[in-house]
Amino acid sequence: MEYATLLNMDRQGRIVIPIQVRKALKLEEGDLIALEANEKNILLRKQTAYIPLDAGLKEFLDILHANVPGRILLCSETKILAVKNYHAALNMPVTETIRQLVQKETMHLFSVQDGVYPITSGRYPISAFFPIPGETRYGSALGLLLCPINEHEFSEMELGCAKMTATAITRYINQ
Repeated sequence: MEYATLLNMDRQGRIVIPIQVRKALKLEEGDLIALEANEKNILLRKQTAYIPLDAGLKEFLDILHANVPGRILLCSETKILAVKNYHAALNMPVTETIRQLVQKETMHLFSVQDGVYPITSGRYPISAFFPIPGETRYGSALGLLLCPINEHEFSEMELGCAKMTATAITRYINQ
């Protein structure tokens, strides 16, 4: 379905999604809708309900973020599960490159010039992928992604910290 129209926004920033669109996408009250925005555009995307991460996984990401200056993402083979300092919505679909990395379950380092992004509308390229292998309670293998801030190169110590975090998450999930 393709649809375009002009919508008015009220004082509180709300818009109404036209009935034709709601019916075509089978949107119902309470459905999760992802919003992405850049300087010129707003994109709304229907999302399936996301699986909330348990407190332990959030704590791993908090600790890594406190020690590694960058953007951190945790993803499955299909979607983003959690983010730290990366303005991407939970449940956004990952790019084909990320899907393949999760399937291969091997660590990979990139340069910013490689232009590998976690989501199709991503503005920040990744510089490191760390696998969290095996079947998990979140489905298949997972991936821990690092994106630099201002093209900052991660140090060996920062990469080692991320690798240890991926290993700790693997043990935590499989216990």
